[in-house]
Amino acid sequence: MTSISKNLSLMLARDEIMVNVVSPGSIASEALRRENVMRVLAALPRREREVIEMRYGIVGGRSRTLEEVGRAFGFLVHDVARLFGRRFNQRALLFLGLTRAQCKVLGYLARNEGINQAGLADLLEIKPMTLVRQIDRMEEDGWIERQPQPGDRRA
Repeated sequence: MTSISKNLSLMLARDEIMVNVVSPGSIASEALRRENVMRVLAALPRREREVIEMRYGIVGGRSRTLEEVGRAFGFLVHDVARLFGRRFNQRALLFLGLTRAQCKVLGYLARNEGINQAGLADLLEIKPMTLVRQIDRMEEDGWIERQPQPGDRRA
């Protein structure tokens, strides 16, 4: 190795060392900033805190895009809804002998008293023929009672 290449290597090594040196003041300031951020995050509701931590990489050291954050929480919401639905089905069948679909029919009927079958099918976002079968079974079991409407000549 020539003296020029030795001097160049020493200069580069010296520059790398100088670049990596951090002043004690900046370390203290960074620690205070981090402490303040953590204090503010601790005051937030859990979900909001987790979104901010994921987005800015506060926990785990990797910041995520809004799309990644949304996907992570979308899966969580989907799983919670699925598990809640399963639990609802089990309890409704056990205590009432009704399916979730039948419970939905009762819920919509309670909020929309006097609605006709076509309107109810529309609210439930199902085909009228599917609803007719459900209503027939629920009427047989005594859960609902059909009443003819005075202006409807079909019944």
